[in-house]
This record gives sequence, C-alpha cells and structure tokens, in this order.
Amino acid sequence: PSEYQAVEYIESTGQQYINSFHGCNDNTRLEIDFTLTGGAGGSSIFGCSYGGYQWLFITRNSSFMIYGPNSNNTMCNATVGKHYFGVFEQHWVSITNVTDGTASTKENVDSMGGGTKNIRLFGDTSNNKGYIRLYGLKVYESGELVHDWRPCYTYIDNVKTAGLYDAFGEGGFRKNDNASGADFILGEESADFLLVKGDPAK
Repeated sequence: PSEYQAVEYIESTGQQYINSFHGCNDNTRLEIDFTLTGGAGGSSIFGCSYGGYQWLFITRNSSFMIYGPNSNNTMCNATVGKHYFGVFEQHWVSITNVTDGTASTKENVDSMGGGTKNIRLFGDTSNNKGYIRLYGLKVYESGELVHDWRPCYTYIDNVKTAGLYDAFGEGGFRKNDNASGADFILGEESADFLLVKGDPAK
C-alpha cells in the first residue's frame, strides 16, 4: 500500500494538467489557493474550451479574466510571484491578492456555470496550460463541501508521483494527465501524512 505525503504545494510549469477533476454546474462553488509563477501575459489556470457554457479562469495581458456562458470579465492584475485566493460561483467571483491584502469582486455577472462542464485544472481543454503553485482547492455543491483537494505525493512502483488527494470526498488521488510532460514540482513536506492507502485513481 502507498502512503501519501502532504506537501505545501504542487507547482505546474506549463506542461502539466489534471483532466475532468470535477463536473462544474450552476450550483458549484470553487475555492482555489495559489501563487502565480508565470504566464501572466496569457495562460489558463482552470476551465474548459472557449465557447458557450464554460467555466474558464485565465490570465491575459497581466490580468485575471473569467469566461462564462455569455460574457467575459476582467478581474484584477495578475502579478507573477503574488499569492491569490479565488472564489468562483455562477454569478459571483472574488479574487483576493493575499500578498497585498487587496480584493476584486464582481457580482451579478454571467461569469460561470451554464450547465455541467468537466473542467481541466492547471489548464483548459483547448490544451492551454498554466503556471501556478497550488496550495489547495475546495469544491462545494449547493453549499455543501464535496471535495477538498490537498497537494501531496506518493510512491508507485518505486517512483515518486506528485498530485492531489481528496481529503474529504471520494475523488481519490489525481496525478498529472500529461504523460509526455514533466511531473509537478513539489513543495516542502508538511509534518503530517495524509493517512490513506491505495493506488491513485486512473
């Protein structure tokens, strides 16, 4: 059996992504804790492809942007090296610059949702990718926590593999789905193990 060692973060370098980590819908709330490490001019942090009925969070021209079913919205400056905390709901989005203590919030905007969409993390389904250190991500449905994704690594066949483990729900372990790319960069180990056993979900 495998033990999953918790780490401070896993970091993507424009090569990694995790497919279909959640089917987002009009009742979904995402909370993502991350540092932008590159790609401020244009990269994707999570989402599906461009077009209608999408959840899409990107950087463009050194700004964060969100794309919903019928509109897009520029949120705030996207600065490499800054720590951010984003909250995403169907008609409400907030991005806090944790480093500087500032926040940008938009209400009553057609920003997210529009039917169930299986979104990609660390990129989008058009194969655009991002550059972030991910400290954690929580998913809620109709106000109830359903997933609490924690960065960690495990040993599988004597190989260290980085990924996210769902410490609350039944999402299991998710690793990099880009077989041809490098693995995620691992942050420092935390003091505690994630006390679960087994092989990662395929």
